[in-house]
Amino acid sequence: MGQIFAGLTFTAVFLAVGVAMMRRGKAPRVAAIIMFIAGCGLVGSWFQGFATKIASVLPGALVGFIAFFCAVGFVLDCWGKKNHAGKGTAIIGFFVPLLLVVMPVSVLGVNPDDLIKGVKDVTQQSEMLTTGSRN
Repeated sequence: MGQIFAGLTFTAVFLAVGVAMMRRGKAPRVAAIIMFIAGCGLVGSWFQGFATKIASVLPGALVGFIAFFCAVGFVLDCWGKKNHAGKGTAIIGFFVPLLLVVMPVSVLGVNPDDLIKGVKDVTQQSEMLTTGSRN
């Protein structure tokens, strides 16, 4: 059971702070950014695997549009002095990092987990070269 929730303590702390700030209604832009940081903790967890499976079934254009729309909406709501950040922005901000990581699965057909595994394999198989002086 511990493996399922491994690494999610980071998310839990920021999620608790973000929800508390949303409920109080003070500093909505800060609450939205904290929720975005909490969403970054979902990347690499079993939530990402679950979301990847769902995104691979849906049409690529739909997932790409949702990810782009949510990311642009989040940035524009938090931008500038007259921002429109609120509870909706904070909730969307929680899912934006996960959507941005899962989007390549549907749009490009590239699974980020396979890509990361491939990079790790290449770096582990590379040899270390040392320079030495010839005497």
